[in-house]
Amino acid sequence: QAKETMKKLKVNVDVLTLTAPWADGETIPDRYRCVGPEASPEISWTGVPEGTKSLALVLIDEDAPDFTHWVVANIDPSTTALLAGSVDPNAVQAENSAGTIGYRGPCPPEGATHAYSLSLYALAQVLEVQNGDDGAVMQDAIYAAAIEAAAVTFTA
Repeated sequence: QAKETMKKLKVNVDVLTLTAPWADGETIPDRYRCVGPEASPEISWTGVPEGTKSLALVLIDEDAPDFTHWVVANIDPSTTALLAGSVDPNAVQAENSAGTIGYRGPCPPEGATHAYSLSLYALAQVLEVQNGDDGAVMQDAIYAAAIEAAAVTFTA
């Protein structure tokens, strides 16, 4: 029984870390915005905790939190990166607030600057979701199943 207790107390020495093509807090390059080709950024991560069943990504505008930019669920936990404009082939993407499935680059009102966060979540389960599901509903499912998270912030 002591062995079982020790397993439960095992601490993840790695910290979930998300890396994007910009430094935390910087302005996002135009190629990832609505003014460019609007491809999702190349991202990578390390420190996925033991017991993670799937990963998820959520891109939100902190100044317009009801607008869904990008929600991806059921990324294989062994995946450590996504190339620009791509997702894990087994992952599912929500419908964004522009009415399309997948990535919608940041596009604040003309003359305004908004703060954004791109977050990676380690989940305790694979979600029962499908491509094109409502972004807000998928976000709620992600938040409910999250065991750890990492984020990169930026402005646009």
